[in-house]
Amino acid sequence: MNNVIDKIEAIIAQTIVQLNKEWKNPNLASPASETPLFGVKGHLDSHSLVVLLAELEEKLSDAFNKTIFLADDRAMSQKLSPFRTVNALAQYVDRLLREG
Repeated sequence: MNNVIDKIEAIIAQTIVQLNKEWKNPNLASPASETPLFGVKGHLDSHSLVVLLAELEEKLSDAFNKTIFLADDRAMSQKLSPFRTVNALAQYVDRLLREG
């Protein structure tokens, strides 16, 4: 278990639950590590993904006292999208935090 990954996943899940009050997507009511977010089986459209990423950038910046940008060229150019599941996004955030 990685405590940082767990903390990041918790922030992601809490943010999804908060935003889902507006989205009302039953697939996002209780997000877990392998909950699909974006892509072939994802539950977010591109607009919802942008909203989620903007909220996460703010919350993660507050939680870790670092500024990170989630939707940049690097993220978009990866063969496997870092936005495909909650865990994939948490792993990507962890990498950005360690690099920054």
